Amino acid sequence: MEIRLRKLGGVPTVLAVAGLVATGVTCPQAAWAAGRTIHVLEQATNLTYVPVQSLLGSTSATNAGDYIAFDDPLVDPATTARVGHVSGQCTLVDVKAGVFTCFVNVFLTGRGEIASQGGYNATGTTGPAPISAGTDQFLGAVGTITIKVLSATSNDWLIRLVD
Repeated sequence: MEIRLRKLGGVPTVLAVAGLVATGVTCPQAAWAAGRTIHVLEQATNLTYVPVQSLLGSTSATNAGDYIAFDDPLVDPATTARVGHVSGQCTLVDVKAGVFTCFVNVFLTGRGEIASQGGYNATGTTGPAPISAGTDQFLGAVGTITIKVLSATSNDWLIRLVD
């Protein structure tokens, strides 16, 4: 799989994996308990693709070991109001399949943080990836995160918390 790069504000960014991060929230405040789904949209505007292997002499556009670092706003899909941000780092592990291993932190303003780690792909829909930890209202969180790429700069996130 080839990862297409484009410049945003002078910095190369990855179009094929822009859907790896962040989303908005459509559930009322009382719905932030276990057994609920949080739906947000990521505005993929601040990500950097680091072609590690090209620094070591590779002539391929993408190589295993290349990585993406990001920190993007999350918005409510219904109102586009900002509800937090998502940050993380993903390492390309399977170039042909477009599979990354990622560490992702979802920060929901005034609510807490949800951490996830797992395999993500750059081909459209990823998950469910396991939730590994949480803080504040998400302390002890268990569940999954599924991400769907909507466009080069927008990703749909479903965070499912289970009891």
